[in-house]
Amino acid sequence: MGVFKDDLEEAAFVSSLKNMGITELVAEYDGSGDSGSIETVYGEDDDGNVIHLDTDVESKVEEMLYEVLTDNYDYDWYNNEGGYGKVTINLDDKTWRVDGYVRNIEDASASGDYGTSE
Repeated sequence: MGVFKDDLEEAAFVSSLKNMGITELVAEYDGSGDSGSIETVYGEDDDGNVIHLDTDVESKVEEMLYEVLTDNYDYDWYNNEGGYGKVTINLDDKTWRVDGYVRNIEDASASGDYGTSE
């Protein structure tokens, strides 16, 4: 099941966001140790200015952005060392983009004799 019950509900919601001057929806996320969450949600206008959302709108936008991360992008940002990044939905051309980073820990070791050199 998607975020909206039908296309009409989605179109009305997107239209209301556009009426606020929002052209992109943005979420910053972070995760590790088998859990993760969206930390920040906001809108941006054409000039990149941040538009804060009220609680009800923010909740719906967060659902939309989680859907992109979980359903559309095969990217493990919450297990092991995790990852972080930003997911964006462009309302004008109906595209999404994820700019993410994965944390990795690599083992490194060395051994040898310790002594004075002559």
